[in-house]
Amino acid sequence: MDWRGKLARWANVGERGAPVAFAGRQREIDLAIRQLEAWQPGTTPGRTVVAQGAPGAGKTALLGEIARRLPERLPNAEAIYMPTPWIDDNVPNVLEELAVKMAGLPADALRTTKGSETVAGVKAVATARHAGSRSVSPPTLQTWRAFSREFERVAHRMNPTLLLIDEIQRIGEGEATRDMLYNLHDQTTFPVVLVCGGLSTSAARLGEVGLSRLDEGSILRIDALTAAEAQRSLEESLGIMADDMGGIAGHPDRWARALAPPTQGWPQHVTCHFRAAAEALLASDRLAFDDANLRDALARAEENMRHYYDRRLEASRTQPMVVYAVHEAIKARTTRRTDAMAVVDAVRGLLGRHDAEDHDAIFRRAGDCINQMLYAGVVAYATNVTTSPLSIPIPSMAAHIAGLLTTEQRDAVRRAIGPAIAH
Repeated sequence: MDWRGKLARWANVGERGAPVAFAGRQREIDLAIRQLEAWQPGTTPGRTVVAQGAPGAGKTALLGEIARRLPERLPNAEAIYMPTPWIDDNVPNVLEELAVKMAGLPADALRTTKGSETVAGVKAVATARHAGSRSVSPPTLQTWRAFSREFERVAHRMNPTLLLIDEIQRIGEGEATRDMLYNLHDQTTFPVVLVCGGLSTSAARLGEVGLSRLDEGSILRIDALTAAEAQRSLEESLGIMADDMGGIAGHPDRWARALAPPTQGWPQHVTCHFRAAAEALLASDRLAFDDANLRDALARAEENMRHYYDRRLEASRTQPMVVYAVHEAIKARTTRRTDAMAVVDAVRGLLGRHDAEDHDAIFRRAGDCINQMLYAGVVAYATNVTTSPLSIPIPSMAAHIAGLLTTEQRDAVRRAIGPAIAH
């Protein structure tokens, strides 16, 4: 592969993929692994860890880094990754992988017979799918536990295992997944700890489906990196890219110092600034960390950030004027969910007829609008408690959305929401 082909690969680092160089989150990583280290048979159930935050906060990357570092702390430990907790078809595979990895057994080690019918492995047991039989039952941990005596007989010891679940806020969409995770969360027989990543409403969502035995210290708010962490991630990422290219003239650490501040520590922005650096080098006829290429990289990064904010706004399904109103309220005073709902109602009358019709067609109540804004990450809870005030995850996001409105529109919004935020 020539140097341009290599740069093209670096310029396409995936949005949801792991960063080139992970930085920060040491406390969160330590907590997740400590939960597994401290596990003992018969201990209090519910040793589940929830890492929650807005889209782009690096939750998926954190789960991957926990899995990568786990063997350093617990050499016999295993990690299983479940990226889609709302797809029930994944459950038998997870149960089978749990049995195999915890016991270190081949996949067919749990074969047994029932009359003339053969039950092949945990996957078949979990779905109650027997040879010659059409019966199917939801795959739950109880059906797996029915074979635990056989499991324990052939396994000399069980390896402690982390089950990493992404997008956990969607758990209610999969009945079998919900049952499996509830039983794993509630049991004290098997050395399994759940580590979940999801939006800022994830802990509350888990409580709604029965996973309510959560220790407050195990609910982690995933937010921006420190300035030093963002810079270190960029320095190491640019260095890795330079080594892969066989060397790039100049000093990547100088570029990292310039690229890091505009990211405001937001992990998604750190990644997009790295991609912009690769794009600038790819577009240049000079493979060098020089000033001209740096200016291009900064311009490309700014454009990437604008596209990111536009996608977040689109995901919120909310008119920019409404989002701006909520942001202004948050900046003006402590704004809780009910306060934000009053702001949405106050500004709805400023929308044009077409926009108002669209708004009403999507959101029956102001609360539905706030829910969607939380889901999209244009607002977030300031703490892990859903009764806490709302916050703006990234300050530059508020500036971008404000820039989509005219001065007259912004003035009209501030007048309209004045009474709503005055109390």
